[in-house]
Order: sequence, then structure tokens, then C-alpha cells
Amino acid sequence: YKTQRNFRLVNDESFTPPWCLTLRAIGHTFAASNEQFIPDIRFHNRRLNFPACHLGDSVFLTTRITNNGNTPALFRFKPDPANVFDVRPTGGLIDKGKFQLVSFRFRPKEVINYHSQIECVLNNTHVVKLPTTGISCMPRVKFDNDQSVLFFKPTCLGIVSKRIVTLR
Repeated sequence: YKTQRNFRLVNDESFTPPWCLTLRAIGHTFAASNEQFIPDIRFHNRRLNFPACHLGDSVFLTTRITNNGNTPALFRFKPDPANVFDVRPTGGLIDKGKFQLVSFRFRPKEVINYHSQIECVLNNTHVVKLPTTGISCMPRVKFDNDQSVLFFKPTCLGIVSKRIVTLR
């Protein structure tokens, strides 16, 4: 509607959701009793080692999945039970001889080392487990002297105040 072209013109009572909602659906033509094709998929990173991540931040890795087979391959990533590692896209179809870029996100919840396995289901039958490792950290600064406060005396313009402190 013309009245909803800007969020400032809309109040909660007259707001309506969009008329078109796009969904992503993936399917296959194999019956439950039929054997599916064995996928010839190559993960270019078989082990996902995330760099150290500050608690509350996110770190991303991108890898490539290549379909070396002569038939399209269906892939689907299972969600991480700890909800620390995430994958986008979670599923899709890779045509023969093509590849798909997949992004992994590591978002730690506490300061520990995370070790998990992300499972990828290929053609609804084959499971590939990708070992993942993520390190969460919280930076700490420690002064060598007993004082934990760093204070600079007020100065005038053009005058310098110095203090030598050793940090660990």
C-alpha cells in the first residue's frame, strides 16, 4: 500500500505483512524404496579450524563443495546441537561439474574451546562429518605493578604527560 512505503507512516494496527513470501524448497524424484546415486562430492576443507573469536563476536569461514559426478547432487547440513556453529546455505542442489560456496559461522557462547562435527547429508543417504574447532577468548590486560588504574595528569595544549607501564 502507498501508506506503508515508509515505516514512519505505519502504526501497528494498520501494518500488514507482505503479499509475497518466497520459500526455498528442495526435493528429489526417488521413491523411498529406490537406491539413490552415490554422490561424488569433494569438500575442499575437510577440517574447519576457526581462528580465535572474542566472546560475543562471530568468525566466518567459506569453503567450496564440488560435484565431480555426472549427476546432480543434493546436500543438506544438519543443525549444530550446541547452536555455536551455523551454515549458510543449509541445503541445495549442485549440478554436475559445478560447485557451491558454503559459509560457516562460529559464534561462541562462553570462553571455552569448542570441538564438534558438522554433518552434511548427501542425496539423503550418505553422511559426511566435518570436524570443527573453535576457540573463544576474552582478552585480559594485567599491569605489572600493583595498581590496576592508569592515570594521566591533566595537561595544557602542547604539554606532554608520560607514564611507563608494562602490560601483559
